[in-house]
Amino acid sequence: MDVNEALHESSSESVGRTLGVSFGLLVAGGLFLGLIVTRGGSIDGEERLRGLFGANDPPFGLIVAEAAKLPTGDVLLQLRGPSEVGAEGPEEVVLIEYASRAAVSNLFVGEKEVSETMQTWSKDPSFGWKAILERDEIQWGVWRTNFARVRHFAKGGGWTESARVDLTQPARNLALIARWGEQEEIDRSELLELLGSIEMLEAEEEG
Repeated sequence: MDVNEALHESSSESVGRTLGVSFGLLVAGGLFLGLIVTRGGSIDGEERLRGLFGANDPPFGLIVAEAAKLPTGDVLLQLRGPSEVGAEGPEEVVLIEYASRAAVSNLFVGEKEVSETMQTWSKDPSFGWKAILERDEIQWGVWRTNFARVRHFAKGGGWTESARVDLTQPARNLALIARWGEQEEIDRSELLELLGSIEMLEAEEEG
């Protein structure tokens, strides 16, 4: 998944918007966050990390890979996990703070009915596609929010899964997208550990 899809999908209210996270490029090229659109410029990734995780270190050895602010005002932070085979946790994580609430909501819109497309792709995987396999709520601690499990089917065969979590609060329109390894289902316990390490704003902090 790279910049082109999460942002493109979430910005359907503005078709000409120059941002998006493209799961298509994830499938085709193995990229989770590649800045392929004109952007406002890089930002301090470590500072952004502290703003989202506070004093906590991201679990699973996740480290900053890239951070940027797009011309639209959306702010992206990409984290990447260890490259060793069998390492715990998602391979890549992106936290996106959008300029609008609607952009986050659009990440959780999509059809769950995939049987016809799946049958076609199973016989002839000459195209890539994705489907929301599960839409629900997820809870950790006192927090409960929207969650989606998305599977990305690669052109030529194979698939990856990602989790989308709505971390929006009144003070920020934040979404998390985490991708696990090739043909590896998302791990809910690992996702919960990741979510628990993010510093959620208390009511008084939200203003």
